[in-house]
Amino acid sequence: MKIPRKVKVGAIPYRVQCKREVTDGSRRLVAAADHKRQLIEISNDDGPQQQEDSFWHETLHCLSDVFHVDLTETQICILTPALHAFLKDNKLLKE
Repeated sequence: MKIPRKVKVGAIPYRVQCKREVTDGSRRLVAAADHKRQLIEISNDDGPQQQEDSFWHETLHCLSDVFHVDLTETQICILTPALHAFLKDNKLLKE
């Protein structure tokens, strides 16, 4: 799957950046979603499978935030591989 440079979550456009290092200011992260800046950052140090999982993980955070679903981190961690597998198994992803 090619990770897009931008996505729209509801009415909110998010930029998606793959970068060498993603941090929260004090620690290194695999990925992060910044809802105030409408930005998803993904580390490009990881392989394609991890980058895809990180993209879907952060996308679920964005969906939860925009639509006020209040998913917990545990729920997002459970839903991420389920959503990713569903999309792949049903050939719903662009290569």
